[in-house]
Amino acid sequence: MSRPELFTYTGALRVLGKYERPWLEKFDMALGGAILAGGALGGADVLGLIDPKNEAMSSLRKVLDGVSAKMTGLSGVHRQELVSAAHTVIAVNSVFDAFRDQLGPAFDRLDITDREKFRMLGVEPAGKNEASALPALAELDVPAPDATRGFQQNLEGPLKHFFSRTAAAVADFLSGLAQWPALSAGLDHGWLSTVAGGSVEHYEHHYLGLASAIPEFGVWTFIGEHSATRAAVEAGNAQLARALAAQAESLERFALLLSATSSRSQPDRSYRAKLERAATATLAKPLLRTDQDTHPVNARFPSVERGFVAPRYRVAVHDEEAVPSSEEWWSSHTAVEEDIDAFLAAHLSSPTSTDRPSLVLGHPGAGKSLLMEVLAARLPASGYTVVNVQLRKVNADDAVRAQIETALTDVLAEKVDWGRLADECDDSIRVVLLDGFDELVQASGVTQSNYIKQVRDFQQGEAAVGRPVAVVITSRTLVVDRARIPHGVPIVKLEEFDNPRIGKWLDAWNTANTATPDFRPLALEDLLRHGDLARQPLILLMLAIYAADAESGRLDDENLSQAELYERLIDSFVVRQARGRGPPPRRAFSASSRTTFAAHKVVGTFPDLASALDALRRMEA
Repeated sequence: MSRPELFTYTGALRVLGKYERPWLEKFDMALGGAILAGGALGGADVLGLIDPKNEAMSSLRKVLDGVSAKMTGLSGVHRQELVSAAHTVIAVNSVFDAFRDQLGPAFDRLDITDREKFRMLGVEPAGKNEASALPALAELDVPAPDATRGFQQNLEGPLKHFFSRTAAAVADFLSGLAQWPALSAGLDHGWLSTVAGGSVEHYEHHYLGLASAIPEFGVWTFIGEHSATRAAVEAGNAQLARALAAQAESLERFALLLSATSSRSQPDRSYRAKLERAATATLAKPLLRTDQDTHPVNARFPSVERGFVAPRYRVAVHDEEAVPSSEEWWSSHTAVEEDIDAFLAAHLSSPTSTDRPSLVLGHPGAGKSLLMEVLAARLPASGYTVVNVQLRKVNADDAVRAQIETALTDVLAEKVDWGRLADECDDSIRVVLLDGFDELVQASGVTQSNYIKQVRDFQQGEAAVGRPVAVVITSRTLVVDRARIPHGVPIVKLEEFDNPRIGKWLDAWNTANTATPDFRPLALEDLLRHGDLARQPLILLMLAIYAADAESGRLDDENLSQAELYERLIDSFVVRQARGRGPPPRRAFSASSRTTFAAHKVVGTFPDLASALDALRRMEA
């Protein structure tokens, strides 16, 4: 039996299984002990038994089920590396499969080695065996799906170009062989285009096979526009299908998707476990965390878990043409997307997440901080170590590492060195959430214009010492124009609530108050009559508080104009902000502040009420 090559399905499966002997031992039992009895683990000849073309296997499904079981015990960066390598293998192998289709059995008689295949793609392996050749996989420029470019978009764009490029390189190599004139005698004029098209077909077939066993491959098919591959992926992967059917609003589905990509082992009494407990505790807290005396309304606030509604979003990758601070740019260059949980799962399970930071933008009140809190709570501690850094609480002039350590001290109530924590959690993906870049700008002005580059440099430094870390930074949309954003940074802009999301939030509000005496339930039509005011999470909460206050008018009052409601919300916000610091003032903001706000309102400086309230709070502070 000839040696099965690296660029075969068997090769892909060996790449995925090279770290864990127990899986191979279990699989060996199914084959009657043929693998391990034939020689050393991973012996060249006996591994041919698990080639899916071999009659010893009744179906490829058995092999993939074995891989799926093995992968559940692997987490963190190692898993990301293996998944990336497996994708490279099936992409390259698809090209050679397509050549085999064109040239028939004569192609196999050429006996092209793995080393020659690497050279065709411009890469020189370091050694002679497969283990030493694996690092060369990372050098191959094979476009892979990620959160900003899902399976279908990747296949129809950069990967299609890769297939054409690779097919041309292989053809150039073959043309230098003595056997080529005889092999090419029967080929028509467009044979090379046929090879490129065949590569796409083989890739789709191989990809579906891995997607049925490896969750990361399945998640990538749910990014972007509808893909015909989705139904096949769900049908072939029951675990993924269950995750996708879960509740999306509070990122439960996000947690299930990422749990499928990490080990099932439970964290111990480490710092990692303490961070997890602190993060998950947030889910039980009320949406508005303040003293009841500060907000004396006849209502109960729903918990974060019940009241958080995942927003719609837009996404772009930053380049020299991007203007992420401009609403007009976003509207003209990007589409509104659903399923931000699938996007986040795809991003944080991809190796690209540790290469550069990602940005999450939104207006004041869009729910950026709440999203980070829920994200931290939902990331499974079995595969992720999360530090949520509220930038308003750290020294704006500190280095990124020092800011992280300040947050760790605040959460854990003891001084913790980042390096020690990162080393302790080497079996997980380290995730740092830097919430509030605009707060740093407010505190330090232009000195933080290079902050995002500093974060990227921090990531590169951590990767260099074997501690890759994913970083997410949040900021107000209008402030990000003061940042120097490196090219290639993925940017997410949170969108306002649509009617269904307002309805879901309202259900949580009314449900939380079913036992509240004399509570005035709020109707969806009463909110929608006030237009855009109800579409920002913060203002939606303010409207609900206003409606529940017995001293306020009713939102369904036909005589209540939007302008008057606008002013009442400002007054009630101001009074509640001031209450607790002394007797409630008749006008909590100074006349000068109110005059300034009125002028801003006239000239349209603020895009929404949340921005105006944020400006007023800053002026008084």
